[in-house]
Amino acid sequence: MWLDLSFEWKMCFSLAWEAFCKGCTPVGAIIVDKNNRVVAKNRNGDGTIFHKRISHAEMNVLSNISSFTNIEDLVLYTSLEPCVMCFSAIYVQKIKRLCYGTRDPHAGGTFLYKCNPYFSIRHMDIIPLQNDEYSFVNAILLILHEMQGREANDLIEYLNAWNEINILFVNTAKKIYSNMNQFPSNSNVGEVYNYIASYNQ
Repeated sequence: MWLDLSFEWKMCFSLAWEAFCKGCTPVGAIIVDKNNRVVAKNRNGDGTIFHKRISHAEMNVLSNISSFTNIEDLVLYTSLEPCVMCFSAIYVQKIKRLCYGTRDPHAGGTFLYKCNPYFSIRHMDIIPLQNDEYSFVNAILLILHEMQGREANDLIEYLNAWNEINILFVNTAKKIYSNMNQFPSNSNVGEVYNYIASYNQ
């Protein structure tokens, strides 16, 4: 549950929840230094540099570290596996350690690592979080967002991608979506997290 999460993952989910509340795809990202201090944080749709369609959490948080000289000491945490654009930017920025909370079956881009000579130049640690509950909660929040905004035909394709990972994600999101009047949208982020997690009991 919420109290069991480390501060890095709490921050990422909190930022993702902010994005969800603003009508953006719920993704949050932070960057920490070698002393585990947060040096940058951001969410989807909250950048001032990029157009809204490419204002992804990872792109936004990378734009906050342009003054750093020891990039290789930094670690990027993100609630969702970065897309192709964001993963490429992380790699180009020379971030050596990437941690993500939930695999993205629809647009995940970490497969690029080692896929060709360019993406094989530098060593990179790509670490998916081994926490089924966090993955579950993130996935549900993402699917709920898409259910609220996607056209029916696009939504079917999107949900099919998630079904290939875990049909429980989609079924649970549908169940919560059908009772959105009970969703604790005005509660604090910990209560929202625990509410979604309770469906995984």
